[in-house]
Amino acid sequence: MNQEKIFFRLRIPEEMKNWLKEKSKKNRRSINGQILFYLDKAKELEKLETDSNEKNV
Repeated sequence: MNQEKIFFRLRIPEEMKNWLKEKSKKNRRSINGQILFYLDKAKELEKLETDSNEKNV
């Protein structure tokens, strides 16, 4: 899967950056990789919630 990558600037509080830095170090990822990991997990969770809500309608 070859996806074009774009440059995206993000402003976050220093405390959040420090937290991401710790998590990325622990998980042996770059900070960017850690952010992408969290975004992907949030996307999966949203899909599960949407699928679950559709079944309950």
